Amino acid sequence: MSHHLRDSIILIRLVILSLAIIGLAVAGLNSANARFAIILRNRARSGLTDSASTILDKTFASLMQNILVNTVVMAVISTAFAIFGIATATYRRWLRDNNRQWMCFSGTQVLLALVLIIIGGYLADYVNGFQSSFDKFGRGEDIPYYTVMYFGGIAEASYGALVIALFLLIYSITTGEREMRRVEIRREGAEDL
Repeated sequence: MSHHLRDSIILIRLVILSLAIIGLAVAGLNSANARFAIILRNRARSGLTDSASTILDKTFASLMQNILVNTVVMAVISTAFAIFGIATATYRRWLRDNNRQWMCFSGTQVLLALVLIIIGGYLADYVNGFQSSFDKFGRGEDIPYYTVMYFGGIAEASYGALVIALFLLIYSITTGEREMRRVEIRREGAEDL
């Protein structure tokens, strides 16, 4: 195995492992948001509130139900891709013998990043207008429900954008290296004539 190939496999493994670890953190954030959505949805559904804000409470409960579904789906998907990434990085032979494994991981990460941008943006956008409801239903607790959900959504969308930028950068670098090698091979062939 050439020195360049070995270095590139090490770099690819480090990128995959770092993305897998961050993917597990995103899954943890989504599962925390799902738990918070359950708590707040149940409080909004309970009859402990005054009847003057029933419409707002129903809207808030509906929002929490939507957030619950989205965050549970994202937690499961993030965990699955993290496990796939750890398995891919652990078995060096998969990366050395078959470039398709790396390309498959890259493609799934870009798709996951797009979904994270959408879900994170949805979460931050819709939670933003309900800060008073978060204060109302989270009263008497030390857990900052609004802050975790709002900034968690922003963090998810930012992470998704970062992943896409990272893979575009890696693709452009590797494509540029391949083109440089092709030019060198052509020059060597022309010098031999």
